[in-house]
Amino acid sequence: MKTQQMLLLALMIPCFVGASEPGFVLTHQPLGGLANGTIRVTPVLGVSKYAYSDDHGVQAICLIHKAYKPPSDLDHPAGDHNLASVFGIRFTLTYQPDARPNVFLDASALIAEDTRRQETRLEVVRATLECLRLSTPAALRDDAVLLKAKEEDRIWLAGLLAEYNNHDKRKPFHPKQER
Repeated sequence: MKTQQMLLLALMIPCFVGASEPGFVLTHQPLGGLANGTIRVTPVLGVSKYAYSDDHGVQAICLIHKAYKPPSDLDHPAGDHNLASVFGIRFTLTYQPDARPNVFLDASALIAEDTRRQETRLEVVRATLECLRLSTPAALRDDAVLLKAKEEDRIWLAGLLAEYNNHDKRKPFHPKQER
């Protein structure tokens, strides 16, 4: 009987070891909405259900575009402060067997230029690329970022992305970064 129990326990251990639980992931987001028109590249804690099983360390990249609503004591708190989320900028990853993931700047949902907003699309994309630089693991930092975009935005985004890919990733890419 004890042998059967030990065998059953030995068979169940891999099930417990493979289980994952949500954990905190440090990412960076381009935050705005502070009524002064500046974009702040800010470290933000996010929760990922794959935080402990992330073998490439890319969960922080996947959280850059997620909505950010800070705690508030206002009766009607402001909406999303993450400009990457508001402007429709995100990063997507593709995985290939036994290879490092490819990172794509996905701007296919990028909003049109809005004269009511103080931030321009160029400033927001630059700040979002700075968030990528800060959130990318060291092993993937020098890999080229690929582009997905609408045809009308492809030319200027390709130029900006080429500038980012050739940039020294040890130095800030967004010059107005406040810390």
